[in-house]
Amino acid sequence: MNGSNVIDLSRRYVRFYATHIECDFCGELSRGRIYDSMQAVVCGSCGGVWWTFEHSDEWHEETWDG
Repeated sequence: MNGSNVIDLSRRYVRFYATHIECDFCGELSRGRIYDSMQAVVCGSCGGVWWTFEHSDEWHEETWDG
């Protein structure tokens, strides 16, 4: 197992992207953060919400042609 794939559990968050992207809110570079207590990806610089996730108990399946 490659040690670089292990999550650092001393942090309160995990990174969303492998490389930095520019935040649409503040213009700073960030990889996005997902905190344990949130269901969202936020900017590491300004805290702006990039994505939110909603939990549903319903099962939904997509099929794709092609």
